[in-house]
Amino acid sequence: MEAVGQVDGLLREQPDNPYFWELKGQILLEFGQANQAIAPLRRAVALAPSSGLIRILLGQALVATEQSGNVAEAVGILSQATQREPDWAEGWRYLARAYGIQNNIGMASAMRDLGAHLRETGESKGYNAAFSPRDRSAFLESLDRLCRRAKNARAGS
Repeated sequence: MEAVGQVDGLLREQPDNPYFWELKGQILLEFGQANQAIAPLRRAVALAPSSGLIRILLGQALVATEQSGNVAEAVGILSQATQREPDWAEGWRYLARAYGIQNNIGMASAMRDLGAHLRETGESKGYNAAFSPRDRSAFLESLDRLCRRAKNARAGS
């Protein structure tokens, strides 16, 4: 998968950048590789422990595996993450799914209804937290270097 390879290049340059680890995990998750997404997302959480949104993504990956141990862990992670990001309806949705997988229908229904309420009242946020100016600059510089290298490599072929 080319996208993961490109992010790996960024991670070689900035191994302590939580957003690059998050990006790698998100790419893997979106390509249906939930089990492989967990390790990079755990690293992202370790590097940015106060980010509720990264925790929600980790919880989503854990739930997507549908493995009982992972789902139980996801309940704890998503419970914490929704406390940090209470207006983020996706967190409540994944928490509801985790409870549903555990056959805890009461909690699944309550979490689903809370997420629906947040969307209906317009209180739900539908965007990621903005990069700080420093993080944005570092991200764009790394991305620019990687793109130039790829372009030069193709031109040399």
